[in-house]
Amino acid sequence: LAEHRPSARLVLVGDGDDRPRLASLVKERALDDAVTMPGAVDSAHGLIAGFDCLVLPSESEGLPNVALEALAAGVPVIARPVGDVADVLAEGRTGLLLRESTPETLAALLEQLLDDGELRKRATIEGPALIKKEYSVESAVERLRGMFRVMTVTE
Repeated sequence: LAEHRPSARLVLVGDGDDRPRLASLVKERALDDAVTMPGAVDSAHGLIAGFDCLVLPSESEGLPNVALEALAAGVPVIARPVGDVADVLAEGRTGLLLRESTPETLAALLEQLLDDGELRKRATIEGPALIKKEYSVESAVERLRGMFRVMTVTE
């Protein structure tokens, strides 16, 4: 992606055993100006809100909070279709699914998303609406109320 979009910036949030290797790769490939590695953060909300997109290339997930946080902020998500990700991500509306986990595929999806102003615009509307409808405290309370109504009626 850096070859085709020199202005692109990557922010790697988090920490772990791969951090030194990744930092070394950044240096080796002279990408210091393009890659920021803030490490582990208490809250990524402020960072996510400033992203053009969030990439979650995990090979295994349940229902990742970071994807929900990005959608709530209206930030489109590119993620592997693992766990509940495919159920939460409306492909072409709130993001794109990364079906092949290769650097070339990810770069192509990033370019597609960056070039698709309509998708990014839809994500700013549909992501927060989805989170409010399905994952907000209010929606959880309504589901619980519905469960109690059913339990009361059937008892």
